[in-house]
Amino acid sequence: MIQARKAMATVLAAGLLLPAVSVAQPQVHSATASSSPAAMASRSQGHNRATVQHSQAVRRSNYQEAGTRRHHISRGEVVMMAAVAGTSMGIGAIAGGGTGLAIGALVGGWGAYAVHRLWRHIH
Repeated sequence: MIQARKAMATVLAAGLLLPAVSVAQPQVHSATASSSPAAMASRSQGHNRATVQHSQAVRRSNYQEAGTRRHHISRGEVVMMAAVAGTSMGIGAIAGGGTGLAIGALVGGWGAYAVHRLWRHIH
């Protein structure tokens, strides 16, 4: 019984972590109109340059508009919120499967928000 729960918790943790890893990796866009490798390389380089220039301009303008506003969440606060949400989701998944996981996600999200507010009040 305990081994089954450990296996289920391992599968749940892997299911939660593996999609995040695949989303975090950059996606390469390829051009489908031309089949020659040289044309595809030049198009992707042009697209990458435009994206980089756009993101730098947006970063600069956001920084200039921000002024003195600072919204920093400390590493300890992130760990605490993740622990609260993860605990609720894990208990819900073990107790009720997919439906329990969904309910645990809702409860964990609101719990993490409450911990965030409490953390700000204390610190």
